[in-house]
Amino acid sequence: MVSLTLRTLLGCLFLCTGLLRGQRAQARPTSLVDSLRTMRVVPLADGPNHVDLNGDGKPDLVWRAWRDNGNAHGFDVLTFYVSNPTPEYYDGRPWLLVPLYDSTHALEQDFYRTFQGADCVLEDVFLIRSKSDSQAPALLVRATRDFGETFGDTMPVTFVVYRLVTDSMGLGSPYSFRAIRTIHSRRRFCDVGEAFEKELGLVYSRSAK
Repeated sequence: MVSLTLRTLLGCLFLCTGLLRGQRAQARPTSLVDSLRTMRVVPLADGPNHVDLNGDGKPDLVWRAWRDNGNAHGFDVLTFYVSNPTPEYYDGRPWLLVPLYDSTHALEQDFYRTFQGADCVLEDVFLIRSKSDSQAPALLVRATRDFGETFGDTMPVTFVVYRLVTDSMGLGSPYSFRAIRTIHSRRRFCDVGEAFEKELGLVYSRSAK
């Protein structure tokens, strides 16, 4: 009887531990969404935008430009630069390009481009930062909508969150945006701007472009 009781207690302990681990795993995306809701969107106008990307108190640079196609499918191109904090390195170059990497560090983009049509924006990116901690590095959030059959379809949206990281080992770009988390929308949308607002609480506005 004692052995059976002990075995039962151990079984309950393992079961409860597994349930708690499962609950924590399920809670992680929710906690990330909650933290994103507390952040502010950095408006990016056409041309140079002086933004402190790495939180060192010095203005860095985000350049936004429009690529016109003569139709409804023009797009914005964005590039990100960090002001060289150590001019004695990197051949004294004043600006260091910040590429984007996926989570495996295999897919690299030196710039980012939006994707849109006359009906809806299918892919866009937000630069966001903490409202309370000015020294926290900025984050990027990219939203991509499945195409479906037309630009006007409503489809699921995938968000990829990028963190600005520093390579202190000298094995790659000194600064890069690295993908750290993927979030899938609960609903379907035509324009990713609506998904940014309704899924992540990030207010989308083209007024700054």
